[in-house]
Amino acid sequence: MFADFHLFCLGAATVVDTALLLSVLERRNWRYVATPLVAILLGVWLFHVGVFADLLLIDATGRWPAAARWVSRSVMCCGLLLMPSAMLHGAIRFSRTGFALRRRRNWAYLPAYLPVLALPAAMVSLTRDPSAPFLDLLAGYLAPYVVWVCLVNVGAAASFLLLRQSREHPDASQFLAWIAVILVAMSGWLAYALFLAADQWRDPTSLVPLSVLMMPLVPALLFAYFVIQYRFMQLILERTLVYGALLAAVLLFHQLVVDDLVDRLDRTFKINFVIVEGVILFFIILAYQPMRRRVAESLRYLLGHSLEPVRERTRKISIGIWQHLADSPPELLDWFVDSLSESFGISTAAAWLYDDSGQPVVVSGDVANIDAAAINGLRDAMPSHGYVSTGEPGSGDFGAFDRLKRLQGSFAVRLDHENISGLLFLGRRPRGGEASDEETHSILLLVEQLGVALHNAQLQGLRLAAERRAAQNEKLSTLGLLTSCVAHEIKNPLSSIKTIATVLGEQLGPDHQHAEDVRMILEEVQRLGDTTTQFLAFSRPNDDDVGPTELRPAIDSAVHVLSHLARRQGVDVVVQLPERLRDVTATQNSLREILFNLLLNAIEAAGSQAERPGRVTLEASDDQESISLVIRDNGPGIARDLRERIFDPFVSGKAGGTGLGLFIVGRAVNEAEGTIDCQSDGEGTRFTVRLPATPAEVKSRFETRRKTR
Repeated sequence: MFADFHLFCLGAATVVDTALLLSVLERRNWRYVATPLVAILLGVWLFHVGVFADLLLIDATGRWPAAARWVSRSVMCCGLLLMPSAMLHGAIRFSRTGFALRRRRNWAYLPAYLPVLALPAAMVSLTRDPSAPFLDLLAGYLAPYVVWVCLVNVGAAASFLLLRQSREHPDASQFLAWIAVILVAMSGWLAYALFLAADQWRDPTSLVPLSVLMMPLVPALLFAYFVIQYRFMQLILERTLVYGALLAAVLLFHQLVVDDLVDRLDRTFKINFVIVEGVILFFIILAYQPMRRRVAESLRYLLGHSLEPVRERTRKISIGIWQHLADSPPELLDWFVDSLSESFGISTAAAWLYDDSGQPVVVSGDVANIDAAAINGLRDAMPSHGYVSTGEPGSGDFGAFDRLKRLQGSFAVRLDHENISGLLFLGRRPRGGEASDEETHSILLLVEQLGVALHNAQLQGLRLAAERRAAQNEKLSTLGLLTSCVAHEIKNPLSSIKTIATVLGEQLGPDHQHAEDVRMILEEVQRLGDTTTQFLAFSRPNDDDVGPTELRPAIDSAVHVLSHLARRQGVDVVVQLPERLRDVTATQNSLREILFNLLLNAIEAAGSQAERPGRVTLEASDDQESISLVIRDNGPGIARDLRERIFDPFVSGKAGGTGLGLFIVGRAVNEAEGTIDCQSDGEGTRFTVRLPATPAEVKSRFETRRKTR
């Protein structure tokens, strides 16, 4: 039993040494590997391989087993001589150059390997009696070797501690401290085991020999730990090799130790303990969650579909998301839904984006046969960033799972990133297949990336809008300065021309042959005067107090002023007001500008239709917090691309228009903290203005303050 334990320990050490040596010798680590490091690991590997092979052949007899034992012991000697030589090389090299990489070979370190020249003499000593104990055959070399190893280890520990104190290698400080302590401890234990506890080497149950044989593995494992945990010396240790080494060690332990124990139990209790082993292993996997996850993951990778096509499709969609980043949210969402449906073979796919109130603002995909109320219920039943899948009953709560099945869906994920909120719904596949774990994780990753892209696009839109506003404000500021400078020079000549033309028209009379010319002069002067007044209103800041303003008189005044234009254009203006209409919180000038410009545009649009009579309707309604004004005409409407910029300055749909009227309206509505909306379907235009209503108590306080001024 104890011999099997020895064999297991040395076999496991051999497996671990092999994994470390192969990892260090990988091509990607060549440029970071120092020669003494490779030599040390090679020496440890040779030593453990030789000891393990010698133990396997310990009971064998004959000519060939004797030769094999001599070879294994020669390999042991090679490892024993190489380890301290490489340690001396490393101590000198690192104390001189640190951990800096040096491509050129330096033959000055070659004397450190002179003790290896004693290998032929040791091999000759081993030929005397292959069945004799190893230490007895090399008794003459034992004391010099131990002294040499202790001196090398202590000297290396001192050099590592000095190297640790330098500030050039802060990342290696902890490793150097640990390796120095281990080297000193190993030297002390080696001297004790070979000189003070020499009698225990002949005791098969003593742990002293085993501890000496396993000692070289300690610094190797310490090195591996720092490489895996901290990327020490920029090396990459292949985890697969490490896991494989651990698995091989476990199987070796089972074969050498557990099997023997199970055989004894079988003979004693007449029970097949292999089944008991399987049951115990099963319950261990169920009880230990990390192991359960690893087993499930391994089975998925082993029995599942190929991962490469899924990863390739995911990579293409991921790249496409950033390529479509400049698209609008509806366009990006349409592309994402189509790409996801095509790549993963899904018959039905749809997505929704919601505003802060939970109302859908963007809808993409095949939603014709999907119940909107059921989708809202599914979204409400899902937690933030959650998902539900019919292939994983535990992926969401029962309510969400049941709603997904009733919607004939296979997968749904709720998108919540910053202020982006949405839902992705995927229907069933043509053959009813469920999404694999890899596909599920890929879809979740892509949805999260979509949320980031939409949020970035939103931020980009806000930035561009801010830049446009800044450019417009700069342009408007320049225009304001310009108009304030030339307004006086424009209006004074126009007033003179108008006065002279008026007097001339009165003198000539209506029957004169130039009377029509004089009338045209007066009309053009009036048009230029109106344009100049618009420019001045555009550039002049509003200094009126914002307070309660009666709406009905302002409406009556604007309709009265524009009634002559409506009659000349053949437009019927209809005003529909409720009996009681509260005041609005706005300035009188702002209210006049809003009503005048909107009614003027509506009358001109309705009067441009020669084939049918023009009609303009002005309606007002009073709700709890605001007053709504709706001005509707039956004109030709406004083009969609123009409608999106209709409130920007210098944008006009009329020939010869200045593009300032609706800009002034929008600015006045914003100053009053109201909203304005434009809708046009090609057969008319409707402007809806909502202005805050003034409560009675606020109006009373304002009137009192106005009287006391």
